[in-house]
Amino acid sequence: MSSIILAEVRYFGQSKDDWDLLFKAVNCIAVLIGIPFTVRALRQSVRQKMNDSLTKLLQEYRSQELRDKIRNTIVVFPIFQGTYEERVSQFLRYGAKNLSKDDLVKAREVVHRLNDLAAYIEQGVVFDQDVYGNMYPRIIELSVRLEPMILAVTAYRGFRWGMRIRRIGKGAKDFHRSSRLHSGRSFVLDEKIVVSKGRLARRQRLAILWRMVIGRPAYTPSAKSILQDDVHAINAATEVVNNANANEMRLLSRVV
Repeated sequence: MSSIILAEVRYFGQSKDDWDLLFKAVNCIAVLIGIPFTVRALRQSVRQKMNDSLTKLLQEYRSQELRDKIRNTIVVFPIFQGTYEERVSQFLRYGAKNLSKDDLVKAREVVHRLNDLAAYIEQGVVFDQDVYGNMYPRIIELSVRLEPMILAVTAYRGFRWGMRIRRIGKGAKDFHRSSRLHSGRSFVLDEKIVVSKGRLARRQRLAILWRMVIGRPAYTPSAKSILQDDVHAINAATEVVNNANANEMRLLSRVV
């Protein structure tokens, strides 16, 4: 019985297996070459979406209705200084005598809007450096003026309310202190220093740069990183609220 031996087909002196291997290598090289362009295209797409979100957000904050509420809040809410206990106590005494129901309703709406802004930053809808670059002075001012009320209402309700504003307030302050242009002077409101002059340490600036590279909020601290301070602040506010008089409790009930 005879056997038939098939000769191996060769193309340009190379076997089919050799050509298959060559084509696979070429495909791999093409993919590797294309990866940087794909990544760049994805980054541009993400950046464009974030720019669109930022534009929409800024338009909302520049609406006349919200601007009026922010302006009223700045006028009627003083800046209190001292420990958490002292600031919450000052707010309760002042608010019980001087803040109207309308003032509190407007301030509550401002808190809700700022809290939403902080949530957008945390969720990666917008880059925090872009937000702070457009409105960090206003964020610092509102967070400083509203923090005593936020802590008092949180203590009164028994659950967190508006606490994200403390984080973007800290982020806006770090944005100020990381800038060569702004860090050389203190941030002053109502003749009170709310951010001392002086640039962030080099280690802190490098950490901010690294968070930018990996796509995390660059300046805004995470909830976990300031949890201990949040707990301390809420406990201090709770102590004050538990000893509040009837007029001060009525003030808090109007915010809710």
